[in-house]
Amino acid sequence: MYTEEDLKCLSNAQLHSILTDMQEATGGNKSELQERILADFAIPREHEKIVAKDKTRRERDNGLITDGSSMAD
Repeated sequence: MYTEEDLKCLSNAQLHSILTDMQEATGGNKSELQERILADFAIPREHEKIVAKDKTRRERDNGLITDGSSMAD
């Protein structure tokens, strides 16, 4: 089992892999440590909206979206 100190030294990809393995090993039940780790790395909803909007703008600017009505504002 990993300690909090062990987990602080890992990249997000490594943490994701470990959390996935831990969740599978516990049958989907998260431990208190897993819940705290997930909360620490959670992305705020507002950030997700900003990223999606920027992605849509980039797609429009690159010609992937040509109809303005399909752009999410």
